Amino acid sequence: MGRRVLLAVGLAVALMAAIAVPAAHAATDFYSSFESGDPAPAWESTAEVDSRGNKKMSGVTGSSSPGIPGNIRDKVVAVTASAENPPGETAERLNDGDVNSKWLAFEPTGWVRYQLSEPVTVVDYALSSANDSAERDPRDWELQGSHDGSAWTTVDRQTGQDFSERFQTKQYDVATPGSYEYYRLNITANHGDGLVQLAELQLSDGDTTPPPATDMKAFATPAR
Repeated sequence: MGRRVLLAVGLAVALMAAIAVPAAHAATDFYSSFESGDPAPAWESTAEVDSRGNKKMSGVTGSSSPGIPGNIRDKVVAVTASAENPPGETAERLNDGDVNSKWLAFEPTGWVRYQLSEPVTVVDYALSSANDSAERDPRDWELQGSHDGSAWTTVDRQTGQDFSERFQTKQYDVATPGSYEYYRLNITANHGDGLVQLAELQLSDGDTTPPPATDMKAFATPAR
């Protein structure tokens, strides 16, 4: 009898030891941010983008927008330049809809060229200053059009231009519009630095018609 009692007590003690909760939890790969002493999880700030890759928010790393009215960004099929600074400050940054990126060339002058998917009559255009030294901003330039990418016609000319702020967008009317497949911004002078930079170059056909409204009936759940 005494032996069975001792055996039962021993089994009970062993069972309680097996299921006892330790005072301090063991190190694991999971931590809760609600318990003191646990490290907080790492957070990454991201922004939702639209179908063109444009950010749908502002105030975190800067701002982006669909552009000036009539922007033909979606018709640009190739962007080239006289020089650039790869991998991050290349010519295609001029058409990405984001003033936080830029084109940079290690020369005081230079040109950038857009090839379009079809000939377009550009009636307005806009330049946006980049993040760095204002001495690198374009001051004098010519906007030129071409049918073959070789012979150029000047459609607008600006001199003595100044950007008073970083990420500032200034819009200009085209003096003599024409229908061209290629457009080139030929920068003939900056503000004195040995480099030239630009955040955005926008071309516009002047079309201010808003995009068609989405037909919500296409997303309706059919009646059962």
